[in-house]
Amino acid sequence: MRCIAVPVFDTGGTVPGSIAISRPASRFDIPKLDELRGILQSYADGLSRELGWNPTGNQN
Repeated sequence: MRCIAVPVFDTGGTVPGSIAISRPASRFDIPKLDELRGILQSYADGLSRELGWNPTGNQN
């Protein structure tokens, strides 16, 4: 089994949740893992911004 997860941040910079994917290792090779990590991170960043997170540390 292989899994990846990325955090979702809120206005205060805390982590109220995350996005994760898991699959059998036979169907989840390392190049695919790297590809999906970037996609998941993009979605998590979007959700975080909707929750008021600002990556520069300044609250919206």
